[in-house]
Amino acid sequence: MNPSEDLIQKCLVEGQVKFYEYTRFKDIELIGEGGYGKVYRAIFKDNEITVALKSFKGNHVSIKEIVNELKLHCRVDMHSNIIRLHGATNNEDKQNLSFTHYMFVLEYADSGTLSSYLRNNFKYLSWYDKINFALQIASAIKCLHVEGIIHRDLNIKLTDFGLSRRLDEATNSNQKVGGIIAYIDPQSFEGSRRGNKIFKFNKKSDIYSIGILMWEISSGYPPFKDDSEPYQLASLIVDIKNGLRENHIEGTPPEYIKIYTDCWQHNPDSRPDIQQVFLRLKDLSDNNNHDINKIDQYFNTLKVHEPIHSVNHSNSSLFISDSTDKNLMQDSSSSLLNYDDIGDYEKRLLDLNKLLEIDPNNVKLLISRGEIYRIMNRYKDSLVDFNKSLEIEPDNAFALKNRGVAYCHLHKYEESLANFDRSLEIEPRDAFALKYVEILIE
Repeated sequence: MNPSEDLIQKCLVEGQVKFYEYTRFKDIELIGEGGYGKVYRAIFKDNEITVALKSFKGNHVSIKEIVNELKLHCRVDMHSNIIRLHGATNNEDKQNLSFTHYMFVLEYADSGTLSSYLRNNFKYLSWYDKINFALQIASAIKCLHVEGIIHRDLNIKLTDFGLSRRLDEATNSNQKVGGIIAYIDPQSFEGSRRGNKIFKFNKKSDIYSIGILMWEISSGYPPFKDDSEPYQLASLIVDIKNGLRENHIEGTPPEYIKIYTDCWQHNPDSRPDIQQVFLRLKDLSDNNNHDINKIDQYFNTLKVHEPIHSVNHSNSSLFISDSTDKNLMQDSSSSLLNYDDIGDYEKRLLDLNKLLEIDPNNVKLLISRGEIYRIMNRYKDSLVDFNKSLEIEPDNAFALKNRGVAYCHLHKYEESLANFDRSLEIEPRDAFALKYVEILIE
């Protein structure tokens, strides 16, 4: 046994890490490879449990990494959001019989990366689920920081979904190099310029990464996903250093936005610590579940229909039939909540007002309330909501068409035509908008 192996054996004994003979594993399959080494999926013969075997490249630096990671696992192994270390094993190198490959036997997280999980399941997630994701990440990071460990040292998973995520997944040969840039503390891009000192990742670097991950959870896709090609990296790094961040996603709870924007501040001193992040997410989860679920339930009941409007043109003036307008909820591409009593507009309005108190910049809610106002002949009120929704989303064709109808009721035909023309630039084949334009220009 060489000195390196002695060091590993000593660490295994001191950490009371169980050693398993390599022959106790079967169906060993390579599932990942990177700068650190390789990861295999395997079946433990004794109980048919699926595990992950993580190997390290055989050099002196890697021996230190093995020992260091073993020590880290022993310190935080009981946390439910951190990949569990079952033990260790080894396998002789067939090309170099004097060398032994040591491997960790780890809990197998079968849902892949955060990005892949969100890509496959995002449409099924409520805001309660998303906040719970962020809370689990914060909980794991909090455990690590208490022990003086930063995230880049250990795997993190999200319980109940078997989800794992590493910020250093960029070492995986199957992932674009640019895919990791957005998660890295921008301070690291400037490290070489600060007295020729190499930047050292720290706890506030983890906080920045949490902010980016929280945004990814809110959107369902990675940040700057269209700017990750190699030729785009230099400009992306410069832009991020200069403060570029992704835009907020419609429907995101304002407090959630506030948390992740605080986390991704350029100045590390302006970022909260992990305890503050955890407590704010916990408060959001505990105190706002009812409000968040109301919004989720609202959007889960949205019914979208083809637009069917009854429009009459007589004596060079535009008239929209009352019967059609009062049934707009059923006959248009309406985003209104479907109540049993189709005429109960006041009740809808009260519900929408409450929801907009929770999320005042939610475009869907604004358009829905604007439609209610229009159906109730409160055209000026409807224009306020349509105007605000279009300030947030200037290219929302549905809001433009609704604003066009409202202007028609107010006999502002030029403004109405301008809105329908703009909507047709976005949706050129929209039958309802084409019909309106045809009548307006007669």
